[in-house]
Amino acid sequence: MKKFLFLAATALFALSASAQTNGVMRVNLTDGSAVEHPVGQVNSADFNKAASAQSKEAMRVKLTDGTTVEYPVSDISSVNFRSAEPTPPTVTDLGGEANSYVVSAAGSYKFRATHVDGSAIKNIASATWLWREKADQPLISDVSYADGTVSFTAGATEGNAVIAAVNSKGTVVWIWHIWLTDQPSVMVYPNGCSVMDRNLGAVSANEADGRDTWGLTYQYGRNVPFYYIGDNQEYFLNEAFDQARAFTDVNPDLGLQWEVSVSGDATGWDEAASMAHPLTHHMRDYRANSLAGYHWVSDECALQLTWGNQNIDTKTNYDPCPAGYKVPLAEDLADITKMTWDNTQSFNMEMPIPGFYVENNGQKQWWPLVCGRNYDDGCAIFGGEAKQYSDRLFLWTAYAGKYSPNVLQRYDYIPLRILVENNYVNGGLRAYVPTAGTGAFSLPVRCIREELPIQPIAAPKAGQTAPDFALTLADGTATSLREQLAKGGLTLVYFNNPDCPACHRTAEALQRSLAVKAHQADGSLRILSVYTDEDTALWQRAAGTYPASWSVARDTDLSVITRGLFDMSQTPSLYLLDAEGHILLSDTDIPALEAIIK
Repeated sequence: MKKFLFLAATALFALSASAQTNGVMRVNLTDGSAVEHPVGQVNSADFNKAASAQSKEAMRVKLTDGTTVEYPVSDISSVNFRSAEPTPPTVTDLGGEANSYVVSAAGSYKFRATHVDGSAIKNIASATWLWREKADQPLISDVSYADGTVSFTAGATEGNAVIAAVNSKGTVVWIWHIWLTDQPSVMVYPNGCSVMDRNLGAVSANEADGRDTWGLTYQYGRNVPFYYIGDNQEYFLNEAFDQARAFTDVNPDLGLQWEVSVSGDATGWDEAASMAHPLTHHMRDYRANSLAGYHWVSDECALQLTWGNQNIDTKTNYDPCPAGYKVPLAEDLADITKMTWDNTQSFNMEMPIPGFYVENNGQKQWWPLVCGRNYDDGCAIFGGEAKQYSDRLFLWTAYAGKYSPNVLQRYDYIPLRILVENNYVNGGLRAYVPTAGTGAFSLPVRCIREELPIQPIAAPKAGQTAPDFALTLADGTATSLREQLAKGGLTLVYFNNPDCPACHRTAEALQRSLAVKAHQADGSLRILSVYTDEDTALWQRAAGTYPASWSVARDTDLSVITRGLFDMSQTPSLYLLDAEGHILLSDTDIPALEAIIK
């Protein structure tokens, strides 16, 4: 009878294995223990005469590595097959302290629900998607909120989506922009400012991709993005946001829609009202009070605090840029006046969108001429109001203050914008840095790198656990330090810069070390090269020069330096970590490394 049961069990195994390769064969022993064999590691299981003289009959399990495991019948209580536990998906931690997150690959993600300054966002009961660009598969899904963390699943299609945090009454209390694109790079301008290679929300930095280089638009001081790209320009109030309705899906559960709103008086909105209406392009009614100005906010003095000004050098809680970036001041973008025009033809929907390049040290960046949404009707303006005379670029700076030329004298505080104009009728190229604007305009944003502190804030030492941070591999894969460590063994994290002579000497010494070579060969040591600076073009050019056995990555958000995660007082810097992230050696050298791994 027992033999019959075992034969039935092995037959069940054969049938199950043919249908499902991730199952488990479980052999339950009479001593109460059990042995499990993953189906993928088993060639066959049969009932036969035992090889051992102590047992007459046995069940033999032949494994794929050529070995055979034999279980005497007298030691077996039962044999069964079960499905393997599903492997939980890898969740990439995007960090926190930002209003926009770049996602470059499909997968599961999470981030902390905090303001830019690290303070918690209050009154969150749940999170859901607000709007997303239309695609065959949703750009984002499975949005949830728990324990101060927002989680979501990203699809494989590039585009833009927005997540909303909602209170117990169903009111939106905060939003986050999910920017699904390849990892933007930066170019260092002659004035030393590191400028992102595309507008915020653009999914391409290449001129040939046309409207994919335009990005989203923002009313001054709001972190709420407006969809801008479309097939047609909008001319009248009843046409405003027609393109947004055509190219985006809005979550019906929130009861919101793309719209234009004008206050019935001159009071405007405060920041909470702005957040509660994230699909509304708002302007207070200047006609009710000639001194009101063209703003969305009730207190125009507050405009100088929403994105910063010349007296506020830190990134604010309403800044829409990703971690490590911020809205620039006018002087930060002064070098865009040193441009090369690529297309000086009149704006025409049948022609490529005109624009210009800024070049420096053999690199160049494309700037498409896009304007934004009008202040009073919310209509999308593609090439400038007077398109028969000029093509224009408008974009916001972070500055709002007292600035009262001519017709704008009624303003107390107004934001400043960059205007670049290719006026081919009246004198050709003109650039104004800056020119006055009204906060009710919705304009593009081109982010710049935040200034980086030289010294770390607090660096972990040996015996402590290394902090996690986002990484981008040389092939563009998004990962993290924790994911790299989980591959097992010890990891030598080699913080370096490709144009650093001391780094070259250290890399050569690592390649000469016999101890390092031996442990790399048996898989007990991995080397992870991490670039922590901002010149991604330099890193990309150098990525292929590292040894093929090394993993080559860059600090995606520059958090190693900006957050002081590791001691970077000198370059290179070496840290030896185990698979759980424990620091075995901090800011070490090769002799100390060889001593501990021998």
